[in-house]
Amino acid sequence: SVVFSRLGENQVQHEQRYGRAVEDKAGVTVTVQPNCVKTYNYEGWRLVVTFRNSFAVRIEYWKISPSDQDVAAILAAEAGGGRWVRQSTGRWVNSNGRVLDRGFAHVVVLTAEQAAREAAEEAARRRPKAPPSF
Repeated sequence: SVVFSRLGENQVQHEQRYGRAVEDKAGVTVTVQPNCVKTYNYEGWRLVVTFRNSFAVRIEYWKISPSDQDVAAILAAEAGGGRWVRQSTGRWVNSNGRVLDRGFAHVVVLTAEQAAREAAEEAARRRPKAPPSF
């Protein structure tokens, strides 16, 4: 049976489920850090988990061509007490604000807060930059 991580879980819970992270973007080996990105390998999946204030806010489930059954299992695992509604091909939105996006080689699930943060960051990147002051 495939066991998936959960948004909102802390790093100790992830380590208990998957073992030590195989990679940390900052190269730090400490188990608990308040804000970091850790990678776990588990049953043929590569999970890249973003922690903010010590809790998972974004999880990328990497596997070549995740099946419909894989996506259904992730939707069930990440429901967080809410109900998923398919918004468009490859995108689901939960009544609690979580968002799930399915790509060719991965599935990404975000908390409502993280989805809003990433949307704001993307909007800021797209804003035209003021010309330099010469």
